[in-house]
Amino acid sequence: MKIFDRLVGQETEYAIRYSRDGDEPHPGNDVIYEALTEAIQSLVLVRKGERALARRQYFVQNGGAFYYESLPTSSAGGLLEGATPECRGPAQTLLYQRALDGLLIDALPIARRILTRKGFPGRIGLLKNCRDAEGHVYGAQENYEAVFATGVTLWAWRALLIAMFPLLMVCVAVTWTLLVGMMAWLFTGIVMGWFLMVLLPHRFDPTFVALATDDTTSTFDAIEGPMSLVFMWVEIVVWWPVVTLLGWAIATLGFRKVHQSAMGFLISRPIVSGAGTVDTHSLFGLSEKGPATRTISRTSVLPDARGIFDAGNLMKHAINTVQMDFSSYFRLFRRRQRLQFGLSDSNLCQMAEYLKLGTTLLVIDMAEAGALDHLPRPTEPIISLHQLIADPTLQAAVPMSDGSMMTALQLQRLTLDTARDFLDRHDDVPTEARRVVRLWEEVLDALEEDPARLVGRLDWVTKRYVLESVAPNAPLAVQKKIDLRYHELGEGYLGVLEAHGEAVELVEAGDVLRARTEAPQNTPARLRAELMTTWGDQDVPVAFSWSSVRIGGWFNARVIPLDGDSPRPPPREQQH
Repeated sequence: MKIFDRLVGQETEYAIRYSRDGDEPHPGNDVIYEALTEAIQSLVLVRKGERALARRQYFVQNGGAFYYESLPTSSAGGLLEGATPECRGPAQTLLYQRALDGLLIDALPIARRILTRKGFPGRIGLLKNCRDAEGHVYGAQENYEAVFATGVTLWAWRALLIAMFPLLMVCVAVTWTLLVGMMAWLFTGIVMGWFLMVLLPHRFDPTFVALATDDTTSTFDAIEGPMSLVFMWVEIVVWWPVVTLLGWAIATLGFRKVHQSAMGFLISRPIVSGAGTVDTHSLFGLSEKGPATRTISRTSVLPDARGIFDAGNLMKHAINTVQMDFSSYFRLFRRRQRLQFGLSDSNLCQMAEYLKLGTTLLVIDMAEAGALDHLPRPTEPIISLHQLIADPTLQAAVPMSDGSMMTALQLQRLTLDTARDFLDRHDDVPTEARRVVRLWEEVLDALEEDPARLVGRLDWVTKRYVLESVAPNAPLAVQKKIDLRYHELGEGYLGVLEAHGEAVELVEAGDVLRARTEAPQNTPARLRAELMTTWGDQDVPVAFSWSSVRIGGWFNARVIPLDGDSPRPPPREQQH
């Protein structure tokens, strides 16, 4: 097997912050997102994704993407989600994450000018974090290409997918029947309402007459939220049998080696990768997302169903069939799938992000090779996770399957020692893998001997240092402001430390700038970026996605898959 030879990428949700200069109205986050989109278009090449209508999806010049994430009940209160292009190795992924962060930082002042022209003078910012002042959780996810199953387990999974297909078709038919019926009922009601109000205006309040006759946009804005909520509940209720069955199957059959043997590493990983947080009792914890984690594997599409592993991306392959995208469902038959981690904090310290990615890549390699099978496992993973992340002194110990009690540091060292032996038994080990192990050991040594040495290197250590330096005995509200201020892109406390050379930087500024416009080689992003340049400005319809590019209309389209290092497509004149 080759070490570090798998695709990896990150998704990061950025909270949008806006403060008015005066008494002007406050724009919705959807309005700010559109201004940011326009600003980004002035900096790099941008093309609409195939889901531009539903999620306002756009792909950028390096093959990455960004979206607008919101709930149906609050379309104006959403988040900006950015996704790196597919990468290989922790250094490349870190580079493209920094390119995404830097692109957004440079887009902010441009977006502010755009909003000012539209009548919204004010200051906008983006917070790269996972928990707001009210305790709402969102944020980062990591994606790793991994073996879903092998042998009998893989065939059992495929057999289940085949058996589920009739149920899937029933759900598609019921969904379309309900949606078409609701839309017909809504359309009839609107038409009848307009007809009556125009013919009999004296029977209605003047406000409603004006709404119907002069401002149809407001009419549709008024019904957008309720209708979106109805559509959401149709999806939840109708698709509950498919989602439940699929979620159970993924949790039971999928990625079993990683689920079972890597658990000790994952619940202790926040001592390296945690962003730190202040809870409602002014207590400091290691992770922002950790306290909201309630299960090992997510088995629901509901936003608060948070697990260490997130299977939502695989469930969506089934739900996408409602859009007649059956190829998405058929991709579930593949041996290798996207393993997604829900227990992942957004990092600003480059060392923390690099080690989060590098150690996890190495652990997945070891788990698939069976090199972790001998390690003890936590008997109560979720309870143990909560105990470990609640103790910044790193003294908490949790019960293991061999009867021992182990701290987070001990769990990390046990995995580190196994990784060192694993690399020693292999030839042609990448230099980067050795570097990850060396840095991993240095960080664990510092955590044990003097955590202050890691200020500017690990986020939770740095945030705790800032809190204790700036406001050690401040009220909760003040501490939370400092907590959030740490995460502001470009202008937060970590940004100040970087500007003064007090935070370790592992990537060069010139490389980050080039990464905005150059896609990672030997990945699907390379071909996607090339097609964006070649076809994006043509009259021929082009739809970009993570898995393929569709050139042409629905009935004469050429679909170019983006699997692995996809071959170059023929030139335009050969594709008509």
